[in-house]
Amino acid sequence: VRLVLSSAATGSISGIKVRVTSPSKTPTSTRWLLEGLESSTGQQLGWGEDADGFEVDQMQQSELTFAAATGVTTPLAVRFRTTEAIGGGGRVQLMKPSTMTLSCASEDIALFGLPAMVECSVNSTSFLMTLNGTLAPGEYAFTVAATTPASTPSSNIFSILLRDKYLSIQDAAMNIAGPSLLTSPKVSSPSLAVTSTTAGQASTATLSFSVLQAIAAQTIGSLIITLPTNFEHDVSAESDLAMGTLELPTATSSALTFSTVDELQLALDMTQEIPAGDYTLTFPIVVPETAPTYNIWSVAFCSSSTCSTDSALLIAPMPGFTISTTSTGSTSANALRHTSPHVTIALGLVASMFLYIFA
Repeated sequence: VRLVLSSAATGSISGIKVRVTSPSKTPTSTRWLLEGLESSTGQQLGWGEDADGFEVDQMQQSELTFAAATGVTTPLAVRFRTTEAIGGGGRVQLMKPSTMTLSCASEDIALFGLPAMVECSVNSTSFLMTLNGTLAPGEYAFTVAATTPASTPSSNIFSILLRDKYLSIQDAAMNIAGPSLLTSPKVSSPSLAVTSTTAGQASTATLSFSVLQAIAAQTIGSLIITLPTNFEHDVSAESDLAMGTLELPTATSSALTFSTVDELQLALDMTQEIPAGDYTLTFPIVVPETAPTYNIWSVAFCSSSTCSTDSALLIAPMPGFTISTTSTGSTSANALRHTSPHVTIALGLVASMFLYIFA
């Protein structure tokens, strides 16, 4: 940046602001250098250095989850927390690998906490939503239907950017490494349906997913079903968990652990393969008075009989449903998720900096 003064300056100069576009991450060197030159000769008259500079902060609590298997259809769940306020017409942009396909169809998108979407566009590397309301500082999430490629992308990187209506970046989380895609278990099309969405009432949840090809014995040892914050299951015996026509091969005894109110763990018989087909898991729940912002349910597939979601081979997320205050009938979360109350990585963060020049 070169600043030419209209007249000679002596003493100290302060209050100069330079608007910059920061890099996607903190550079190796954060030093800022400043020198004063005689305009006609270029002779150095003074110089200064800020050796510390500043760190480039990524957007907080940014994460994404999808069923990381090759060639499957899966909700891609994105979560972030911003400290910025963005007015109406702002945009949420997800940068993605070019071989992953995302859908702009309204029925394939669920918003949690975000203002309503007025426009969506997608190309080989970007998914962009335009919002009609103000984005206040806070936590947000959304899901979008994704189709994974036949192999792990060579550039397996995601980024989330928040732009204002002029497309200037206000907050972002950059260069999030995507998970490697598995060829097994090939779990596709996870979804959620409930018999009632009424706040504070009992309901029954059915989680569905497809296994596209048989999973070999000794691959999956257990499943973990995780409910969103505030939700509780109402399981008090193994018989409270029902399966569909095609059943998973469960362990011979004490297969179901249900002591944690927002989690169920189902131990499987690892000596048996899991056949290809469509599976359902049905169990009673209690609908809370209010839904969390991150209203995402999930089924995790583990390689051992006991594990945590952090060590799971694959996690299949699915968007939750809108909680109603009046009695409702049976419905799927897919049919409700676009009316969800407001229900989810940092490129050029704009910085203003004060430089003090001492002649």
